[in-house]
Amino acid sequence: MRYFLLGCAVLFLCGSLHTAEIPTLGAQIWIEPGQTQGDIDQWFKTLSDLHMFITRLFIMWDVLEPAPDHWDFSLYDQAFKAAATYNIKIVASLAPTHAPVFRGGVPATQHDEMPGTRAMLDQQKLYSSQVVKRYQGHPALYAWMQQNEPGRPHNTGPGTIHRYRKWLQDKYKSIDSLNAVWRHDYRSFQNINYNPDWERYGWMDPDPWYDWREFGQEHLTWYMQWIADEIRKHDPDTPLHLNPHGLVGNLIFSNYELHTWRDMLHSLGASIHVAWHFGMLKRIQYTMGVSYVCDLIRGASEPNPFWVTELQGGNNIYSAVRLLNWRAQGKSRRMEHARLSGTSDSASYPGIENRPHPRGKPDIFSGCTAAAVPFSQPLH
Repeated sequence: MRYFLLGCAVLFLCGSLHTAEIPTLGAQIWIEPGQTQGDIDQWFKTLSDLHMFITRLFIMWDVLEPAPDHWDFSLYDQAFKAAATYNIKIVASLAPTHAPVFRGGVPATQHDEMPGTRAMLDQQKLYSSQVVKRYQGHPALYAWMQQNEPGRPHNTGPGTIHRYRKWLQDKYKSIDSLNAVWRHDYRSFQNINYNPDWERYGWMDPDPWYDWREFGQEHLTWYMQWIADEIRKHDPDTPLHLNPHGLVGNLIFSNYELHTWRDMLHSLGASIHVAWHFGMLKRIQYTMGVSYVCDLIRGASEPNPFWVTELQGGNNIYSAVRLLNWRAQGKSRRMEHARLSGTSDSASYPGIENRPHPRGKPDIFSGCTAAAVPFSQPLH
């Protein structure tokens, strides 16, 4: 009960600083080959029937380019057409890190590793230009997301190390100064190559560890800005949005320096998945955890709006760090009643502009849901 009251206190105190408004609800639609025009149309109609007039749509590179230089937008064209028909706005999530396998991509549903070479950046530029030019100015387009859940470990390829050497030179000015701090004997900055120890035992060799982490924050911000600049080449006006994730923990491990994103974005959001992100918390603290993430994102985004971009709903017994709503009793297991109503209520946080709907049919909701539209930009 003590932790529950603490979560309520956070809501109450922040409510005294902001005018509480009712957030607009939305949902995520996931498009894949094999789905028909009728399927897609029905999902958007369902959103309209539920008075959800915003949806998040991943635009997957490997779906768009099934063969080299063969671009097939038919599925996503159907989605944008259905959205316009039912007066629903689309938050379009780019997937620049999810290249087809023939372009060096990983055969996975999602893959978010940052690029490590100039060649990879050039390919991502091709993808983003194809997508942005296609849908820029479409009446259903509401916002772009540079990618889903930035903050994965960055690629340690030559392009990354080239930037790191330059970053170190800007910080230390001379190789002698770096060697004095790192207790090393490098002859030049060009002799510095990636060392796995930078990510292992920070307590044994802290200075290289901290420099690599600090660079990771700058590098992630640089990459998000690079994608934003590519979008702006073809679409100077559509709002930009990002959804950091795993925020209940040490943010440096995700390379986050969120306040530096303010000038880049129109709004900042978050993915909040209790089964993935709340490993430090007990179940009774989940409501407090959602409130904490909302407070963190609001502070990092101000004076810009903040969203709950993804909010987990329903049971989760496989895709998680912790089994949600699953309890072991000796050799037998049983499902227990979901404790998600409190986390959903916490996402109605005072001052929040957007949050997802926590429940829905599997055809529409793929484990998480999408954020909604700011009040300052009405849908109708």
